[in-house]
Amino acid sequence: MKMSKRTRNSHCNYLRSILFLVFLLTGFNATATSTNEFSPSSSTIALPSSLTLPANTAVGKVVYTSEAATTSMTSSDTGDYTFTTQWAGESPTRSSYGNNVYETGIAGLGFRVKGVFRTNQPKTLTIYWPDNSDTVTLTGSTTPAEQDAYLELIVTSNDVASGEFDLSAIIANMHFDEVDWAVSFSGTTTVTATSCEVNTYDTSVDLGTAYTKNLTEVGTTAQTTDFSINMTCSASTLKPSITFSGTPDSNVSAVFSNDSGTATGVGVQLLYGDTVITPDTVLSLGKPTSTSATDYDFKARLYQTASTVTAGSVDTTVTFTVDYE
Repeated sequence: MKMSKRTRNSHCNYLRSILFLVFLLTGFNATATSTNEFSPSSSTIALPSSLTLPANTAVGKVVYTSEAATTSMTSSDTGDYTFTTQWAGESPTRSSYGNNVYETGIAGLGFRVKGVFRTNQPKTLTIYWPDNSDTVTLTGSTTPAEQDAYLELIVTSNDVASGEFDLSAIIANMHFDEVDWAVSFSGTTTVTATSCEVNTYDTSVDLGTAYTKNLTEVGTTAQTTDFSINMTCSASTLKPSITFSGTPDSNVSAVFSNDSGTATGVGVQLLYGDTVITPDTVLSLGKPTSTSATDYDFKARLYQTASTVTAGSVDTTVTFTVDYE
C-alpha cells in the first residue's frame, strides 16, 4: 500500500512537470511572430509662419505644400494588409469644397493631408486623410519602406480672408497591422490676403461738342477727354488688370459703338497712355508703385468709323472690370 501511493505521487509530479514545459514553449512562440514597426512612430510637420496670396486666387489651387514628414516601416508579415488613415485628437471640419479638404478657420482657405505609402513590394499608394485606405500584399521581407506625409493648403473659395490659424489640436494617424504612425502639426500661420479695390471713378465722361465738318475720313479723332479710376492695391506684388466691356463698332473693332446715340459714322475710343483699349480685352496696369490710393488715368475720344458722319448725339455705355493676381 505504501509503495503504490509513492508511485502515484511520482507519476503526478512528472505530469505536472511536462505540462509546465509545454506552457513555456507555447508562450515563447506566441510572442515572437511579429516584427512590425514604424521608426519613428511619430513625426511633426511645421506650418509656414506666413502666407501671402491674392484674395481672388483660383479655387482649388494648392498654395502651399510642406516638406515631407517621413518614417520607415518594417514588417515581416505575409499576405494582404491595409493602410488606414484616421484623425486622432480633434476631428477637423470637412470643407464644402470637398476633395478631402478641411477647414483651417480662415475663410476661403482649407488644408489637406496627403500620404505617400510604400512597402517592400513595387507599389506606391497615394491616399488622403481620413477615411482612405488601400490594401497591399506582403511577402515577409523585412526591408524598410519609406512613408511620407505632406500638408497642403488649398483655396476653397474666390475670396480668401486674412487671419491666423494653427492645427495643433489635430493628429493625422496612419494605422498598419496593429502599429501606428502619428503626424502632428506645430506653429501658427498668418495669412495675408492681398487685393485691389476700386475707390472712385468717373461715372460719366462728357466729350463736349464736335462738328461734322472736322470729321473728314475714317480714323479721324476729336474731343479727347481725360477720366480716371482710383484704386488701392494692398501689396506692391499684385498685378492689377482692367477690362472695358461694351459693343464694338461694326466697322472698327477697337472702337466702342455709339449704341444709343443718334449720330452715325462715329464711335468712342479709349486709351491708356498711348495704348488703344479694345473692347472686352484684358489690359495690364502693371505693378502698383504704392499701396496707397492711386489714380489710373485714361482717355476717351470720338473716332470716325465711316466715310460719312451724320450729326446727332453720341451715347456709349462701357462697363469695366478690375482683376488682379
